[in-house]
Amino acid sequence: MEEKLLKSADLLQLIDSNFPFEDYRTNQRETIKEIFELFKNFRYVILEAPTGSGKSPIAVTIAKIFAQFSEKTHILTIQKLLQDQYERDFKDLFVMKGKGNYVCAVNKKPCTRGECRIKNDKKIREGHHCPYLVNGYKAEESKITVHNFDSFFYQRHLFFHQKRAFMVIDEAHNLEQKFMNFVSFTINNKDFVEVQIPEYEDIDKYDEFLNTYLGTLNLELIKIDEQKPLSSQQLVFRDMIESLIRKIAFYLLSKGSGTKFIFEYSKDREVQKIKFKPIYVWEFTYQIFEYADNLLLMSATILDDEAFTKNVGIKDSEYAFLEMPSLFPIESRPIYITDEVDLSWKKYGEEVKKVPKIIKRYLDMYSAEKGIIHTHTNRLVNYIRSCNISNRFLFKDDFRDINSLLAVHSAKENSVIVASGFHEGLDLKDDLSRFQVILKVPYPDLKDKQISARMKVDKGYYGLLTALKLVQCYGRSVRSDEDWCDSFIIDSNFRRFKGMYKSVLPSWFMEAIQYE
Repeated sequence: MEEKLLKSADLLQLIDSNFPFEDYRTNQRETIKEIFELFKNFRYVILEAPTGSGKSPIAVTIAKIFAQFSEKTHILTIQKLLQDQYERDFKDLFVMKGKGNYVCAVNKKPCTRGECRIKNDKKIREGHHCPYLVNGYKAEESKITVHNFDSFFYQRHLFFHQKRAFMVIDEAHNLEQKFMNFVSFTINNKDFVEVQIPEYEDIDKYDEFLNTYLGTLNLELIKIDEQKPLSSQQLVFRDMIESLIRKIAFYLLSKGSGTKFIFEYSKDREVQKIKFKPIYVWEFTYQIFEYADNLLLMSATILDDEAFTKNVGIKDSEYAFLEMPSLFPIESRPIYITDEVDLSWKKYGEEVKKVPKIIKRYLDMYSAEKGIIHTHTNRLVNYIRSCNISNRFLFKDDFRDINSLLAVHSAKENSVIVASGFHEGLDLKDDLSRFQVILKVPYPDLKDKQISARMKVDKGYYGLLTALKLVQCYGRSVRSDEDWCDSFIIDSNFRRFKGMYKSVLPSWFMEAIQYE
């Protein structure tokens, strides 16, 4: 970091002149100053700030100050929706998206199906200004570039060759899962080329099979590249093969260097599948971290900074942790613990029969309001659907995407969303949710071999994953200090969970709990 910047007696003046809004929220100004102070001694600053704290303006202010000293910033968002939010809310940022978001100058199709790809001839780009490449080069020159995490992972070698002074990773609690997705891969014996997948007990025995399969895929790729032009289906097919080749090669290289993986083999009639996943991802995160000198990792749900940094490969001596309080009044966001049902696997068969009656009671309590029912499992979603409890329900699987669901939810008078997996990526502000029911404590699946392997060396991992989803579910429905929502956790297993893992539940979550 620039010595002039760090030693500047006018740091507060710099903060004020670069803050993107007229007024600060509570603690924003002080937090920005403290982050700069911490960067004097630490490469990483981990910021846990609940919804409504104003994390994005904090990040943008710091990036703009760096830009004032001719230093560049990468801002990485986990979701494309957040990327759009940065573009909408702030000036002087350049938003770089994935290839499919740009239109080919020749055939007017998305660049993923552009003329140079269909004809399999990069020379076609000569004499034409490829919008994807043009924007990539602009992003490289931009002082502040906003990326989608997935796109940056693949674009970093193409456009971004110089380390920048500063990087922001928003929604950083997703880092581990993102890298897990980048490294994991599944082979289906009916995809691409038909193969017989052997069933072994020892993961090492699959090395020979994978090397042979890798050669077969490379031959298939050569066959496709010899064809001109390529259809849209062939392009998709080619991209999938290329991605799988890259992942298998990386797996063999990493495993050979000592990285530990697990595998999951399954067979359903004639279809065989095998999935390979790393037990830990801390050996891979350097691939992103190496692109900046100083990094700000932000989230509302870090929960346990020691566990988080260990999981993503940050040493204790390299980081400082900051925690901001919730600015939302407690009375606007109560969590009622009702102990109405026990949906543990041992009692599920009998207890689930209580669910329709319980749900009807909440529908009657909030007859004129919109809300959401978090189920955690698709099994519960399907059960609720089969009971025909209410015509107010909107089921996620009935819609093309979240935006389609929210459009109907917004227009309908008193609709209630029923879904699993909506602990993130859903903004139910104001009247979109005045009540939410969490049917089940969201424990991870113990049949997952990766989770099982982690628990053998880290007993707290199971509780951390559960707390993460639980707190994220709670955060879907109160999005500002003027918003309100009543939350209900009806699973009687919550008391036991809270007793065992209260140390990882944030204070602003704990202070909202009320027992009925």
